[in-house]
Amino acid sequence: MDAIMWKPGWNYIGDEETVKKLNEESAKPRWIIEGYIVKEARSFVFERAESIIYLDYHPLVASLRYIQRWWMHRKNPRFELEGSPEKFSWKFLKLVWTKGETVSLNKFLAQLKDQNKIIKLRSPKQARRFLSYIGIAEV
Repeated sequence: MDAIMWKPGWNYIGDEETVKKLNEESAKPRWIIEGYIVKEARSFVFERAESIIYLDYHPLVASLRYIQRWWMHRKNPRFELEGSPEKFSWKFLKLVWTKGETVSLNKFLAQLKDQNKIIKLRSPKQARRFLSYIGIAEV
């Protein structure tokens, strides 16, 4: 998602352009989208998805992972975000810690629960087991 939503220097392309790009990506025969999905795009992205893997980790785990990502990439940008070294953001950390979008996302996902395509993983251990189960990694 970061590669879709951001220009070099962490300049946000805006919701309208993000929705347009998500519409294009999710219309392809094969696609994976990870990360935050703007509310305006959730309906068509989730409807087109074969599976939705939702990592609903404890705020402490998510916060520590954010700090780790910032530390690892603060001087060397991630390959998909050239020109955008990681910046630490207290605002983003607060969003992660308070699970800022969780309530609205859970309400939206509840509407899709009958479609049996939501896989909610609550811990890294559950994620490893799931990946092992589908044959991607060993536990």
